[in-house]
Amino acid sequence: MAQKFIGITYPYDSSQVNGLFGQTINTITQVKSNFKNLMLTMKGERVMQPDLGTDLHLLLFEQRTDDLVERARATINDSVDRWLPFLEVVDVQIPNLNENDPNKLEIYIQYRFRNNQNVTDSLTIALGAPTADFGVIVRTTTGNRRGFVGTVELNDTSNNPIGVLDG
Repeated sequence: MAQKFIGITYPYDSSQVNGLFGQTINTITQVKSNFKNLMLTMKGERVMQPDLGTDLHLLLFEQRTDDLVERARATINDSVDRWLPFLEVVDVQIPNLNENDPNKLEIYIQYRFRNNQNVTDSLTIALGAPTADFGVIVRTTTGNRRGFVGTVELNDTSNNPIGVLDG
């Protein structure tokens, strides 16, 4: 019997054998992928769904105060309550809150399923930190907060072209 896939993983991995994207075969892995995707999507980034995502990126250059954790918790809870209502955020921490690196913000998030509170997972998001998982947008023709129209060239972290998106 063939294995049944229920979704695709994030970040996307085009080196998969069974197709263009990595595929998940269990709910917990798919939920973690969906959760990570939601946390890293900026509100206004998704065309036709401007409220999808969080405002975590707005916190990157804010003052490092205890209020920052509450603001992160608020935007995370708002997004989870709307887009992933079967999850409950248990804890939000900013481990590097007292560090002096204004270009990096790590956010630790622990969550669990509402209907089975024994199933918990966590995710650490590093904002502003360079990563090989994502391409770099090098040129946009036209864009705004509500959507995108134009052309985007994507490069990898070594500045090699990896594709062009037309809006």
